[in-house]
Amino acid sequence: MENTKYFIVASPLFDKKINSKAYYLQVQNSERLFDAGSDFQGLGDAMNAPHLELLSALGTEPFASDLPLLVEHNEYQLLAGLPATLGFSPEHIIVVIGKEVPISGAVFMKCMDLKDKGYKLAANGILPGVSPDLFFELFNYLILDYEANDFKRDFGAMRPHIFKIKFIINNIPDMDAFNTLTHLHEARYSGKFYSSPVDKDAGDIAPLKINALHLLSQINQEDFEITEAAAIIERDPALSISLLKFINRAGGFRGVKKVENIRQAVVIMGQREIRRWAAVAITTQLAEDRPSEITRLSLIRAKFAENLAYAYELGTFAPLLFIAGLFSLLDVILEKPMEEAINEVAVDPRVHRALVEQKGEMYEVLDLVYNYEKCNWIECVTNLYRNKVTNSEAIKAFMDALIWYREMLETIDEDDVETEHTAAGA
Repeated sequence: MENTKYFIVASPLFDKKINSKAYYLQVQNSERLFDAGSDFQGLGDAMNAPHLELLSALGTEPFASDLPLLVEHNEYQLLAGLPATLGFSPEHIIVVIGKEVPISGAVFMKCMDLKDKGYKLAANGILPGVSPDLFFELFNYLILDYEANDFKRDFGAMRPHIFKIKFIINNIPDMDAFNTLTHLHEARYSGKFYSSPVDKDAGDIAPLKINALHLLSQINQEDFEITEAAAIIERDPALSISLLKFINRAGGFRGVKKVENIRQAVVIMGQREIRRWAAVAITTQLAEDRPSEITRLSLIRAKFAENLAYAYELGTFAPLLFIAGLFSLLDVILEKPMEEAINEVAVDPRVHRALVEQKGEMYEVLDLVYNYEKCNWIECVTNLYRNKVTNSEAIKAFMDALIWYREMLETIDEDDVETEHTAAGA
């Protein structure tokens, strides 16, 4: 992974209630962005598919947690028996077949073999030359691009078969478009509709969020008073539990085995650690009534931005980049325009400039983060070249952010189990 040349990211797929149900792996050879040909051509690439090798080494969990991951396969990879020959569980991989794959007799037999093993198959568009009977026999899902020129034609052609196949609609631009599609049978949806910037104020902030915002404003002051922060935390049972779980996890914090009250916790942790814990805990709490993917995306953006600090020669800004990434969806979370949302908390002027004005040296990092998650690969390469950062440095920073997020989730899950066991014992 140190010198990998493949951009790789997983985009969420939602149900009609905007709950994450799967992820779609997007892969691009960063050295072939301007080639006319597609990636993974030839038998050599098929037998050594880098994205599948990476998944084999890391597992699907960093990309999709315990949800299915849609992964594209070309003709050669199918003929080589992938993904079954790499040992992937049918519960974790959905095989995507693109329009460029000819459904020959050999490919058809390999696909049916995968189905017999329990794998589900998805067609990336209506495949040319494939009869309806064969199509419905092979595929569990049909992937259509909402923004494609032929979307209305293809969607209209398949609509009579709505109960024979499940739709996956990609690139849905906004909630208005999403709402026109929610009647589909067990469909999955992706696009920027769930995280689009808010340009209208939704009204007053919910009372339960006010205490959390008060704490954020307090701890983001340059030299905040720890005892005042403790008093605010004590007024919020959820934050109090979160803080005590955080400081008591993994055998204690700085050698202290057991901390039983908030004031002791904040004194032990100090300003820097309290500020970092509070930023994550409060952002998570504020987003509880939003799609769960908002919290995940905020945290991955935060760590990705922080990981890029030294590559962009902004090492001293690493903590600020973490905060900037974390707060980059604050407008969505609070349902307010970004300038109003940021004004609800006290942030460093450089963070404010990057998020509100989209300017300054920190914004160069955020620009890379935004384009990476949207798979705007040419914009990514342009940004990296402009800032003298290698593709491999960016890819590693992103992968490390995914692994960090997964490890953090596992720690939280372990803490929850321990808390349940303790309660049961009591």
